Amino acid sequence: MRHAAIGLACVLLHLSFVAAAAEPQAKHAYRYYLTGNAADVQRPSKGLLVLQGGGDDVDYNYEHMGKSGGGGDFVVVRASGDDEYNEYIYKLCHCDSVETLVVDTRAQLAARMSNADAAT
Repeated sequence: MRHAAIGLACVLLHLSFVAAAAEPQAKHAYRYYLTGNAADVQRPSKGLLVLQGGGDDVDYNYEHMGKSGGGGDFVVVRASGDDEYNEYIYKLCHCDSVETLVVDTRAQLAARMSNADAAT
């Protein structure tokens, strides 16, 4: 009887894990932060490539990206952290908005990037 009770407890525990794994995933696979105007603006922009990372922030790079983006919508994509760049970039670039996406997976990223006038 004791072995049957232990076996039943193991089966119930296993089923509870299976049920928890079957729960619907979160609505978004990213966290989103916005500073500035939420509406999409259309501003003339030009191409620019900035390779930066792993060290100090370079104000000139952000200012130049903002100018190349026409002062439009600036999107920051991160794998961790939160919105600490939003105010910094917003003040440097005088952009219409700064959006930060903290992306744990690749889902939803392309749709947000398609409206960016500048991104980092």
